[in-house]
Amino acid sequence: MPKTELKPINQDQIIGGNDPNLPFFYIEEWREQPPTNLLFAGQPGTGKTTAAIVIANELGYDIVEFNASDERGIDFIRSKIKAHAMAAGLWNKVMILLDEADGLTKQAQEALRRIMENTDCIFVLTCNNISSIIPALQSRCVKFTFKPYDANDVRAYLQLLDREWSDADYMSTVSEAHNPAELAIHFGGDLRAIQKHVLSGKPLSTDSTEYDVAAMQIAAGDWESLHRTMRVMIADGVSIHGFMHRIHEHVLSIGLESKQLYTFLCVWGDFVLRMHQWPLSESSFLDYFVATLHTQETKQKEEQV
Repeated sequence: MPKTELKPINQDQIIGGNDPNLPFFYIEEWREQPPTNLLFAGQPGTGKTTAAIVIANELGYDIVEFNASDERGIDFIRSKIKAHAMAAGLWNKVMILLDEADGLTKQAQEALRRIMENTDCIFVLTCNNISSIIPALQSRCVKFTFKPYDANDVRAYLQLLDREWSDADYMSTVSEAHNPAELAIHFGGDLRAIQKHVLSGKPLSTDSTEYDVAAMQIAAGDWESLHRTMRVMIADGVSIHGFMHRIHEHVLSIGLESKQLYTFLCVWGDFVLRMHQWPLSESSFLDYFVATLHTQETKQKEEQV
């Protein structure tokens, strides 16, 4: 029987309910005294949007969801957001979820601050980069930082999937079929990516051959071949988290001369940071990674002339 994506909607379907650093811990307290506005920060796949949905359901709020990266400007705030916010408290309890709020312009964030001060609804803002949220908004929210899921979290999640997906035709459990530590490392603690992998039914590849090939292509400056190798790896189900983690190890092991090694490490480190905020496909991320390595090599050669 094929399995479908698990989208938690209540406390029984989440990981971290006993962690005082996460908002789930305070749901019972908030039943008596509703929270002020909330700000959830953390890399993609760490449960920020899910947390808002679960909290709204548990507290009996209607949730209205917007993605701030789709409409970033002040008109979006003054029209759509204000209209929903002003309706709160008249007929129902409303929670407004602004996903990727760090994509809002500064002027839009200033307008949002004023709306927060004059309405009865609860705002939940999510962001990857909290430094992009203006201090005036941060000060009006209770802040929670969502960290990547570790091996224990992934193990608990796999057991949750066992419970949700169990049926007579399911011969082996999810938790038996997967190594939590390997999944946590390979997908960088991104639970969304982990669930996508589990649903795919594909095994997690531990073959190092392609990484060896990619590392040697980096050493040779053969960027076209590297591009093709990486495209094949992504098509075969390798995540960008897994690729960036393992290519680092393999490049370090092949003995690059110091200037070439440090150039690679600078590009690699920059892209590890970009990885958690990349808005497009994994293949486009790796396209840009290869292009940047090529550009840095060309720049280095020009400086030597």
